[in-house]
Amino acid sequence: LTAALLSAAVFAGAHGYGVFGFASVFWSGLLWAWMYEKTRSLLPGILAHSLNNLMVCATIMWLLG
Repeated sequence: LTAALLSAAVFAGAHGYGVFGFASVFWSGLLWAWMYEKTRSLLPGILAHSLNNLMVCATIMWLLG
């Protein structure tokens, strides 16, 4: 648990999105850590992170029209 919390905090801090962004990315980091613990593979977290990034990019492109 300590390692998951620490790695999620580093992950969130590295993104540099401010307080609210930190909280959002922190929870994502915890989710990716949980996925790794359940599967013992980085692949689910990598795929989830990629899908998240794709959705954010698609949303921004849609909003900017």
